[in-house]
Amino acid sequence: MGWAWAVVPRHQDEPIRYVGALWTARTAGRASIGYWTAPTARRTGHTSDAVTTTADWLLTDGGVARLEAYIEPWNVGSQRVASKAGFTREGLIRSFAPIGGERRDAYLYARIADGTSRTGE
Repeated sequence: MGWAWAVVPRHQDEPIRYVGALWTARTAGRASIGYWTAPTARRTGHTSDAVTTTADWLLTDGGVARLEAYIEPWNVGSQRVASKAGFTREGLIRSFAPIGGERRDAYLYARIADGTSRTGE
């Protein structure tokens, strides 16, 4: 179970941006977030705004206590979006998931409900 939002401009038929989240451990209040942006809509700041707005809602009204993003190390644009949206990179998960027929690493980014991204801050 989760949430999904797509951005479709009035003058287009196809979405240019998507943000979605899924419960990963609902009883623990943990969910993961994912997002994509069409190549023609990148580098405008709008994806960071969409992810920030979504994360803000999930961590308050959505009932999520900890929101995680898993990002491949090569995906610098997605890492930049996560950082701008208040997520902190916590570490590298080696052999995280099979993608394209081979196991891939992913950075773990997280944001927590109390407004901080790391313990003690």
